[in-house]
Amino acid sequence: MSFSQYKKNHKAMSDKLGSSLNKMNKTGYQQEEGFWSPTIDKAGNGWATIRFLPAVEGEEDPFVHLFSYSFQGPTGLYYIENSRTTLAQGEPDPVDEMRAKLWHAKNEVEAKKYPRTKRYISNILVIKDPEHPENNGKVFYYRYGKQIADKISALYQPVDTDDAKIDAYNLYEGANFKLIINRKDKFPTYENSKFEAPSPVAKTDKEIEEIYNQLRPLKPLVAEEKFKSYDELAKKLKRVLGGKPTDTVLQSTKAESHPSEELGELSSDDPTDDLDAVLKNIEENVLGR
Repeated sequence: MSFSQYKKNHKAMSDKLGSSLNKMNKTGYQQEEGFWSPTIDKAGNGWATIRFLPAVEGEEDPFVHLFSYSFQGPTGLYYIENSRTTLAQGEPDPVDEMRAKLWHAKNEVEAKKYPRTKRYISNILVIKDPEHPENNGKVFYYRYGKQIADKISALYQPVDTDDAKIDAYNLYEGANFKLIINRKDKFPTYENSKFEAPSPVAKTDKEIEEIYNQLRPLKPLVAEEKFKSYDELAKKLKRVLGGKPTDTVLQSTKAESHPSEELGELSSDDPTDDLDAVLKNIEENVLGR
């Protein structure tokens, strides 16, 4: 390219380069159909504005919870599976049983290598998705962890007693949520996310009704057919652990109680609170994608 050509086209070239760099620097975990997730750049930052929505007709709660496990075994293989404890308290799950037996064998260090993650799924309205504006105004499922759940709970129990309680899921008196993602210790944190001032989700009842009619049931997302059987999970666990400690601790130690409350869930600043981030990290750093 001659200088005269460069001089003539340099602005267009800069715009094209900027677009290419922006596309190259954007990442996003591929969600299941019907789910939404924000786009996060290579620096670990991202943002969007969303609105949590109420329960669909026939369901009481505007969310369902989902327990899961994600860890790497001594074989180098990963165990990333939903836990059958989601289905009911006391529901048999091989990792849950393993943790219980490790715990009661006083092997707390080993037990804590297999933390159980609690996540939530709700219907949300995407108010503003800066990277994918085609999502704006649409309703999706959204999966979130303890950090965001705690921010929702705080609206119902304000620190200042003079502040009114806010129902985050209310179409009229709820509030938009500014989702802000930053990187902390190589994993995303949502600690800077915040709710805006309460306001109706739309300007007119007609618009609000259109949003309400887009709601989809949540319970089918955690129905039993969505989970692998106990035997399937047990086989995978043994393969990931290379036969240990399933062939040692599990056979020699008697389980005494359901361990979930004793061991607790992940803390809000634990990086694996966001399973999508864990999966993305595995894709990039382990699978080289």
